[in-house]
Formats: sequence, structure tokens, C-alpha cells
Amino acid sequence: MDDTKLKEMITEKLENGSLSCQDAHLIAEKLGVHLSLVGKACNEEGSKIKITQCLLGCF
Repeated sequence: MDDTKLKEMITEKLENGSLSCQDAHLIAEKLGVHLSLVGKACNEEGSKIKITQCLLGCF
């Protein structure tokens, strides 16, 4: 799994520094990774990207 591609996809979907839960799910699906990897990338030091409009309480 290429962390750079994951971070690029997250950055593309950001709105006001936040990522919607639906977009997080779509990114995970598109890259074939577990949803927790997307969440982890959003929480990495320096990122602190908030997940909004949560669908299932995963974030």
C-alpha cells in the first residue's frame, strides 16, 4: 500500500480541513485497504484531519 497515494486521495477530498465519512469509505474501497488505515492517516502527526458526517460511528 502506497501511503503517498492514500494521502493524496485524502487531500483531494478535503473540505475546510475535514474529510467526510463517506469519502473515507470510498477511498478505502478504491485502494482496497481497511477503513482504519484511512482514519490512521487522518490522525497522523501534523495532519489532524477531522472526519465529519460519520455514518456508523467508526471515527
